[in-house]
Amino acid sequence: MNRLLMLTASAYRSKAVQVMQQTFQLLFPVILLGSSAEVLKFVFLTASGYVATIFNVTHWLAFDRELSVLMGTIYHCTLGMAGLYGAYGVSYFTVKVYRRQSSPSAGLIGLLAFLMIAFQPRGGGRIAFNPSLMTEGLLVGMLVGYVCG
Repeated sequence: MNRLLMLTASAYRSKAVQVMQQTFQLLFPVILLGSSAEVLKFVFLTASGYVATIFNVTHWLAFDRELSVLMGTIYHCTLGMAGLYGAYGVSYFTVKVYRRQSSPSAGLIGLLAFLMIAFQPRGGGRIAFNPSLMTEGLLVGMLVGYVCG
């Protein structure tokens, strides 16, 4: 048990864990905002939502659809791009922890590398990105950011 405790303490002091900790501190407000918007959308602004069915919100609120679209936009701009934020944060904090200097360009390089991985060419000159990497690609984004950093 003592060896496990020592191993855990040494892992906690490692630079990689410091990078991940700082990145999650950066991501927490973004993820909280997106999650709150999604909860508000489904509880108050959908016809089958809990509060919406009790108080008939969709019948007396004139602009419920516009609010639902706004909450959906907030969700997609925060949680829908978690991989991008993770790639930027890990790349930025990796350079900051290992070199003892902050460089926003390092975060930008990690962000661009992740966008190159997530890019999917489409016909007609349209730009599209892999939706599963953008929404659920936080781990991939963090790995790409760490390598770029």
